[in-house]
Amino acid sequence: MKLFRMSSDRFETVYADISDGSKPAARFYLMVTVSTLIASFGLILNSTAVVIGAMLVAPLMTPIFGISLALVRGETDLLVQAIRAEIGGVTAAVIMSLALGLALGDFEPTNEILSRTRPNLFDLLVAVLAGFAGAYALVDEKISPALPGVAISTAIVPPLANSGLCLALGEAAAGLGSFLLFLANFLSILVVASITFVLSGMAKRFGAREAGANLFRRFQLPVVAFVLITAFLGYSLFKISQERKMAVGIREILIKETSRIPSTVLNDVQFYLDEEEDRIDVIANVSTPAILTPTQVSNIQDQLTKYIGKPIELIIHCALSSNVSALGS
Repeated sequence: MKLFRMSSDRFETVYADISDGSKPAARFYLMVTVSTLIASFGLILNSTAVVIGAMLVAPLMTPIFGISLALVRGETDLLVQAIRAEIGGVTAAVIMSLALGLALGDFEPTNEILSRTRPNLFDLLVAVLAGFAGAYALVDEKISPALPGVAISTAIVPPLANSGLCLALGEAAAGLGSFLLFLANFLSILVVASITFVLSGMAKRFGAREAGANLFRRFQLPVVAFVLITAFLGYSLFKISQERKMAVGIREILIKETSRIPSTVLNDVQFYLDEEEDRIDVIANVSTPAILTPTQVSNIQDQLTKYIGKPIELIIHCALSSNVSALGS
């Protein structure tokens, strides 16, 4: 395809850059350390700008391109080198952020941290587009200056830093969710970059060692893993959508039922899924001139159970209040 066509000179430059950036050398680990520390502080401080800065200096995207290029061309040496760099960099990033989290002690989870604990299909789609943009920016020298923007969108290091910080807080499930976000980004970039490199002719031209049927055999594992994680993140997106719908429904029912009680106003509501008991715990905060009776709470609980279709345990925190005007209460 003309759109993906590249010259021999451009191939030599791209190959040299990817090969050099995929070496697990001291400078590689230095940049991993720096980018991880920047990302960790950005997550703790809840600063999007600082997290973006970490993405710009993170070197972990290049070894992914190295793995893609090695699989496309059948080059074992480059494949082993890139895999070593990626595994070493990932391990260093998680350990560094874990150590920082333990050193800082009991810090509060911020929105930047929490937003990376439950990846979904949208995160995968962003990674797919970013992987294509990054690979194509390498192929087409006219748009290669756009690579810093690609580095921002891929977000390789922040999920790893987030994983270590969550582990430091003792939240293993959140840490696993963050690592899953990294894995989704990794597989997306790997698969899409490989397709881009094939379309550019790297699989057959420029002295490639292997092509044809061997190409499909080499990509069986990445493709299967990509399909599996796509299905999992699709299911995660479905669950998040259902929870949001449930939250809206619970709030609407609580507003409707509490409005029937004179001078009672719903302030806030939270709910938690108790998977062990197969139950939903709902906690509502209301302002009211008189504490609600168990019968009133039971009636509201029955309405919630009827709407959700699952057992509900409702607890209402009553903040006593009174209405006062210039003429009196």
